[in-house]
Amino acid sequence: MLFTRKVVSRITATTTAVLMATTYTANPTISCQKQHTCLGCRAEYFYLMERKIAGTGGTEAAAATNAEAAAIKSIENDVDQHACPHCGMMQPDMIAEVRRNRFLAGKWMAPPIIILVAFFIALPHWMTISTSAMIATCGVIPSLMSFASGVSFNPHKDMAVAQMDSAEKVNTGELVLVKEGVTSVSDDNFGGRTGGHWFGLGLGVLALLSAASPLLLSVINGWQENGSYPSVVGTGDTTCVYFDRDIKSLKGMWYGNVTVTATTADAPEQLVGFRGKSKQSSWGDTISGKSVSNETHKMWVEVTVPNTAELAAKSVTVNMEVNARFPFEQDGGFNDTSDTFAHTQTLLLSSAGGGTIYWQSWMYGQLGAAALIFIAGLVLSGTASGLVRKANVPTVRMPDDREADIEE
Repeated sequence: MLFTRKVVSRITATTTAVLMATTYTANPTISCQKQHTCLGCRAEYFYLMERKIAGTGGTEAAAATNAEAAAIKSIENDVDQHACPHCGMMQPDMIAEVRRNRFLAGKWMAPPIIILVAFFIALPHWMTISTSAMIATCGVIPSLMSFASGVSFNPHKDMAVAQMDSAEKVNTGELVLVKEGVTSVSDDNFGGRTGGHWFGLGLGVLALLSAASPLLLSVINGWQENGSYPSVVGTGDTTCVYFDRDIKSLKGMWYGNVTVTATTADAPEQLVGFRGKSKQSSWGDTISGKSVSNETHKMWVEVTVPNTAELAAKSVTVNMEVNARFPFEQDGGFNDTSDTFAHTQTLLLSSAGGGTIYWQSWMYGQLGAAALIFIAGLVLSGTASGLVRKANVPTVRMPDDREADIEE
């Protein structure tokens, strides 16, 4: 194709490859003239578009080839922001480029970087659910703001000012008006919001509510947080309580026999139905692995609260005792060792299943928020692609070869 051959020759002439370990980088600077036919008034104008391109590869030839492909793609798809100097209309593909960049930024800003990181840190109990939900909520907000910024971008708020700005660019040579339009005023049919914009923003709002769902449910239901995981505990729920005391054992293994007793302030007699469970490791005469040494961990017990309606909204004092048997590395071998661990935890109980709902709202809420942000970004990016299809396809000219008009 004639267009491709011309671009290749220019890239080859301006490409420099730098050896970085085993990777070559090609950095050509490309330039072309893009001529637009205004969709509003039919005026024709062009400007010089320049781009710095990068291509990498295992050889100089591969780097140049990749840079060449990136350059062709840039020349075919990129546009600069110049309103029509005759009527002031910004072309749909120009509006779409700004919006698409903001939509893509919003799509990739929250899910992988913030929401999922907060989720996977909290999953092994390294962070509380409420902290994870707050981080995820704060992560969704920038994405939602980026989406809203793209939707609200409308250069047609004052087309007369835009026309004057572009006319000044004609005077300075930044723009060249090739042909005047058939009308001095064009209607704004592309700068406003569409149903796709509102749908995408709606998904973003749902993502915000989804990420914040544990926090919102706690406020709505009056759930109290405890020093356990999950921190909200209702009747019939199971929560993990970490002791103040650590256990040091080979590869972090132990087998714990747990005793749990519980009382309330208004009923000092022991409550029935509280159960506890700790780690149940097993080992034989030989323990092997890549890393065989003593490890220090918090002793913990999973406490199950009986599903008794009378306990809802009450403060319960839970006494836990773990008779632990564990291997302890010493002098290249290990001995079976026993020790007793005790801990007391006060739990402010919520209604039946409150802790389970709290945990599920966090898990499904955070994963759902990441998915909703991603889908919202796809929907909004689709609206930008729709704008590109409405624009008149610009003509590409090489700066020193104006007689060869090549449409993309």
